[in-house]
Amino acid sequence: MWDRQYFSSLAISAAAAVATFAGVMSLLTWLGWAGLVGLLTIAGGFLAGFYWGARPDLPRRGRGGKSDEAGNE
Repeated sequence: MWDRQYFSSLAISAAAAVATFAGVMSLLTWLGWAGLVGLLTIAGGFLAGFYWGARPDLPRRGRGGKSDEAGNE
């Protein structure tokens, strides 16, 4: 179980975590607390709109979670 693939995956995950933490801390230094909170609010608003917003590629759902199309029963 303690093979080379495990250690390389662990090293890559640790490097990604350190890079993410360093990026957040550099944004904090560059923008300050208010700027960082504003930037995260904008990013969160975009993600909320993207994932919870209307999907034009899917049919609209009627009441009770059922589709308005007759063929989807």
